[in-house]
Amino acid sequence: MTPEEALKELEPFTSTMPVEALKAIRETWPAAEPVLLAELDWRIEHPYAEDPSARFLYALFLCAEMKSEAAFERYLALSRLPTPMLDQIFGDMVTETLPHFFAATCHGRFDGLKALVEDSRCDEFVRAGALDMLMMLVREGNLPRDGMEAYCLDLLAEKLEREMNFVWDAAIGAAKELQIKQALPLIKTAYDKGWADPMCDSYGDVVAAISGDGDADAHYVHEYTLGSTEEEMGFYIGDWPADGQASPRDFSYLLEAPANDRKKRKRKPVNGNEPGRNDPCPCGSGKKYKKCCIDIGYVRDEDLPADLAEGPKNRTDEWIMAGAYYAGINAYGKALDCWEQAWPAVLDNLPDAVMDPDDEACTGLYNGFDFLSNWLQDVGSLIDDHVLGSIQAVQLGMEFYPAVLKRFPNMNEVIARNFEASLARLECACGKSEAAFARLQRMIEAYPQNAQGYAVLADLLSFDARTFGILPDIGQAQCLLTQALMIAKNAADWSLDLRLEDLRHWRD
Repeated sequence: MTPEEALKELEPFTSTMPVEALKAIRETWPAAEPVLLAELDWRIEHPYAEDPSARFLYALFLCAEMKSEAAFERYLALSRLPTPMLDQIFGDMVTETLPHFFAATCHGRFDGLKALVEDSRCDEFVRAGALDMLMMLVREGNLPRDGMEAYCLDLLAEKLEREMNFVWDAAIGAAKELQIKQALPLIKTAYDKGWADPMCDSYGDVVAAISGDGDADAHYVHEYTLGSTEEEMGFYIGDWPADGQASPRDFSYLLEAPANDRKKRKRKPVNGNEPGRNDPCPCGSGKKYKKCCIDIGYVRDEDLPADLAEGPKNRTDEWIMAGAYYAGINAYGKALDCWEQAWPAVLDNLPDAVMDPDDEACTGLYNGFDFLSNWLQDVGSLIDDHVLGSIQAVQLGMEFYPAVLKRFPNMNEVIARNFEASLARLECACGKSEAAFARLQRMIEAYPQNAQGYAVLADLLSFDARTFGILPDIGQAQCLLTQALMIAKNAADWSLDLRLEDLRHWRD
């Protein structure tokens, strides 16, 4: 089996383990390694996307099993992604498996692991896992004990942020295992200040362990040993289809509730009691009530809505109207599903000459919206409202916003700027803060007298920095707002004075 054939065998999501392909890849590792590293690179670039094949998951384990030096920096880059992206990519692997990827591939590059431990922008469980791996390397004799003792003291004294998180507990656990008596005053301060979690390990137990009177056993994560790729992948492939062909998801059930709602709102008013089962249905269909509207009830005169819903023109219109229905009852996940079904068809049905969603050619295409630009903004608002808590919103947004901006170069400038700002926040949610900053800087250069670009970029560098795992730069945020106050004509619309005052207090 050639390397190309073996790598191809890793693509299907099949419950059959590709044993021969894995064997061939190990035997031809120099040829296979670049392809598998490219899988990791693609995931770093597209952390929000669904896996196009199973090869990425195999790449994670194979690179660790083969102790690929080049994979180490990729693992570090993946581990620095915002928490929602980590959950999307690794799931439960974050706390157990990912740290062992570091240990297998670091080859003495301990500074990389230390930098991860100290990076306050990163997920606290990833940071704690990196520290656990440093301790494992100490026990294996690959990292000097005295150097680790000094590092633990540095962490406790100055290198950890002064707030509760799991990294404090991991650092205290390391000092406990190493029995560093000099660390006791620092550990007491951590408990007194509330930075350490007494539910994880009580101060008394830590003191006893360090003094030699208690249990100084290693953290639970060390009980796990990374197995072969076959052993590790066996856990995942059990739920995959035998033929590797996953059934496409069927969203059609989402159209039922909106259709029933429209049907109910269009029925004729009836005075008195509910019709009998065998009476003609009040909706006017000509069917018996039991064969028609009995499941959704009937309507009295006083219950009749003032605005009767207009039916959809086609299937795409059904999806558009269904999304609006679910958004109206705060079922945002279903609303996103519906509008995600509608979006490609809306694009396909537009005349090629349309460059502006407010073009007259866009009106009257569907009953689900009066103007296409209004619906595009509705979709954008739904994405924006849930970008921090829904990977689904991120996935749709990273497809939706670039496509809209590219498809409609002549769209209203205000809407276009709003979409650019939303896309910048999405990029930050995906760990692409540099791309987001560059996007907003271009907005400032293109519209120097509009405060939006300055304000959004300043927020990302200050108030929103922690949310998106960005290192705050309060000075730069203040400079942006000060510059906007001098240049922008709509400074009051963006409350630049108040933002600047809040930053002054924050910095103090």
